Amino acid sequence: MVTSLKLHGRDVGTVFDLLGRKENDITYSFGWGLSQSDALARALLNDLTTDLKLGDIGELTQISLQNHIPETGYTDIEIETDHAHVIVEAKRGWIVPGEDQLSKYGLSMGREDQTGSRDRRKAGILIAAEGRQEFAKGKYPKFVKGSDGRRIPVAYRSWTDLVRFTENTMAQVRSTNEKRLLGELVQYLKGLMSSRSIRDNMVYVVPLSRKPSEDWTPIPPLDIVLKHGHYFHPVGHSFPKEPKNYLGFRFDAKLQQINFVEHVEVTQRPRDFIPGFTKKYDFDIPHYMYKLGPAIVPSHDVKSGKMWPGQKLEAALDLLLTCDTLKEARDRTNERFEVLGD
Repeated sequence: MVTSLKLHGRDVGTVFDLLGRKENDITYSFGWGLSQSDALARALLNDLTTDLKLGDIGELTQISLQNHIPETGYTDIEIETDHAHVIVEAKRGWIVPGEDQLSKYGLSMGREDQTGSRDRRKAGILIAAEGRQEFAKGKYPKFVKGSDGRRIPVAYRSWTDLVRFTENTMAQVRSTNEKRLLGELVQYLKGLMSSRSIRDNMVYVVPLSRKPSEDWTPIPPLDIVLKHGHYFHPVGHSFPKEPKNYLGFRFDAKLQQINFVEHVEVTQRPRDFIPGFTKKYDFDIPHYMYKLGPAIVPSHDVKSGKMWPGQKLEAALDLLLTCDTLKEARDRTNERFEVLGD
């Protein structure tokens, strides 16, 4: 009989759960799995061979975590063989790193060492994030420039893909210890993906004004939502860095409706989506443009509850539909995540 283990009230099902569920925790866990299972590292590199043009990968030599690169920052995972060098940029959420960040990684590859000898190994960059291939398409460059001028290819895989590689590898290896390690890694990663269902039901609630703003919209924000079925906000910059599944809208001092997001794109041209916008109102920075589904209207009044007029918040969908105020729904949502340790 195995005694159950809890950490801060949360079940610890695998050794990886001891680290936690944040982005770095996932990176360290997957990096450890790669270092302890040559079969897993080779399965990943073999899958990437065509996308990253790696050719013969040779023998595995090193796995590095959080390697510091001058003028670049820290890499998440680096997989090195005697013929290839792959940097893995791992994200828990849906954000796909852009050309600025990936170009820094590219320039760190193929450099000369202290003896003046240049690294001639095949090089590539892998992005790992939650979105499927269809979501990531067009959001990252296919190549970035290396320090020696060559083009460094970039590939994308979802965490679901990485779990599949791990499961397939686990079925093929013979070592009992290796099977156990990969099984725990699969259990850990699947647990993270299943826990997303809680986050998936979060609603980002924003206030809507009845007046247009000469600075950023020629029509009232209320009309953008109610008449045109869209909503937008910057990517980050005090707004969410990841797109939302549900958006809630409040005006007249209460929550009026919740909408499922049918589609989201990153754009700087609202005129492509909403009538009345012109080139004058193009964004200086990327924005999420949401296409809204049918409205869910609460069956009772959900008042703001002592909130600032322009305040935004996140709360669970079920709590927004059952609580008396937005403040109560937000506070009870936070309590729920404290209990879950997330």
